[in-house]
Amino acid sequence: MRLIQTLHATTARFLADRRGNVAIIFTLTIMAILAAAGAAVDSSRALQVRSRLMAALDAAGLAAGKSLDSDPAVLTATAQAYYDANYPAAELGDPGPLTITVTDQTIKLTATATAEATIMRIFGYDTIPVTATSEISRQITGLEI
Repeated sequence: MRLIQTLHATTARFLADRRGNVAIIFTLTIMAILAAAGAAVDSSRALQVRSRLMAALDAAGLAAGKSLDSDPAVLTATAQAYYDANYPAAELGDPGPLTITVTDQTIKLTATATAEATIMRIFGYDTIPVTATSEISRQITGLEI
């Protein structure tokens, strides 16, 4: 009986004690703070990858659009060469395949890349997929002298 009374008194003191509240609240909120910081850092990295991807797509599209050759295979090869030169695999983000759609007056380029997550790995996100699209309109105008 004495053991039950002691256990009851100890439990009541533990439940009434408020000294550890800061540690408990800190423990519960640190994960949310860490997730917000991780999302900010990793989103910034993903935006940087998207910016580089867009620059490579624009360069590839402009090079292909500038070509006077209307053969889709030549335009595709030109665009791929410029894309590879402007977005090397060793740079930030792992580039995916380049998709090129050539019509009479437009060249549409789409590419994906994978940005490595840093802080968000704690929450199970190892990579962040990034997609970019560029469309070039070709127009043949008269020669101006």
